[in-house]
Amino acid sequence: MSRPGTRRDAQERRDEPPHDRTGIREWVDTLPADRPDRLYATFDTRVTSVRHLPGSAARGPERALRRAGHRTVIHAESFYVSDVEGPLVPDEESRAREWCDRLGRTVADVWARP
Repeated sequence: MSRPGTRRDAQERRDEPPHDRTGIREWVDTLPADRPDRLYATFDTRVTSVRHLPGSAARGPERALRRAGHRTVIHAESFYVSDVEGPLVPDEESRAREWCDRLGRTVADVWARP
């Protein structure tokens, strides 16, 4: 979860005009106190050429949500893409659909509870 200064530095290195978009770290900090009707799930994509790198861009936000008292309903997941802009590698689409199906069933189960 990058910080605003880190994002600004990256923009400057790429000669991009600066922008002040909200990052996920700041977004989590703005969430109101947890309510039972707010459920969260995180995922990320990874380029296959760097598949061996450890870590996950989805796990940091998942931990931040939990530390802030919010409820995540399914574990973070990483899906692999063939290049920075996609597409998903061949078997990943079915794996992503299965994860989404599991997410949907979990959310339906949570909402069905009295």
